[in-house]
Amino acid sequence: MTELVFAKMSGAGNDFVAVDNRDGSLDDFLTAGNIRRICTRGLSVGADGFLELREDPDHSFAMVYYNSDGARASMCGNGGRCMVRFAAHLGIIAPAPGGDPVSFRSDAGVHRAAIAEEPGEVVLW
Repeated sequence: MTELVFAKMSGAGNDFVAVDNRDGSLDDFLTAGNIRRICTRGLSVGADGFLELREDPDHSFAMVYYNSDGARASMCGNGGRCMVRFAAHLGIIAPAPGGDPVSFRSDAGVHRAAIAEEPGEVVLW
């Protein structure tokens, strides 16, 4: 059985399950069926989407986004904001509001983000 350590996060009304898979240990577990089961409300954790944090050689991190049905999608803005906060929580990026912007990669390309002065806010561009 795989132990799944995760964070439940909310961004602008959407909720997500976020996992750290920088070491690849969850690769075999993260199937469409398992993600769909995790995101099913009333039977499991429940979420609008599933966020996977990965290593990226050229950016602060990579984000893989899955819809609640387990299908991989290119990007979700609210999910990206949550992933930036998750990366800050893990110490991958500086958690300080107003700090330097970071870049991360999704299937849609490269994105820049910063933790804003307003508590809990993340700005993407």
